[in-house]
Amino acid sequence: MVVLEVNPVFGELSTVSVPRDDSFDRRAAHFSHLCWGTSISAYTNLTGARGFKLIGFNQKRFNAFFLNEDEVARSRVLEELAANVAIDFSNWQIREGRSSTGDLTLAQSRALVREFPDLPLIDVSNGNVTSVGALDFSS
Repeated sequence: MVVLEVNPVFGELSTVSVPRDDSFDRRAAHFSHLCWGTSISAYTNLTGARGFKLIGFNQKRFNAFFLNEDEVARSRVLEELAANVAIDFSNWQIREGRSSTGDLTLAQSRALVREFPDLPLIDVSNGNVTSVGALDFSS
């Protein structure tokens, strides 16, 4: 089993990750503290290429659980989990975004993400540099 922390703020459709930086600190990257990590679609793409299937999330939906596809195929229950896992972060309940003064805003994270459109991201499907402002939130 592989457990990966996802950033639901990046949405379900974009295969993006914050560029690798060994000294990265999300509090320093942007005052909102929301520009960090990797989208679920990026992880699904990367793990799928290595023979893993998404089977679910923790209750707060920030940890994704992946199993080797051979293990999934051995269990009808796991096959059903993998086939029916819902990837929908449109109403993510965690409110950890901060204002420019450092106060918790308690606002929807997707409303805050528009405050840092120029921060760079890597599209893991093709290696291209993109930005937060280019993300597709149509789901």
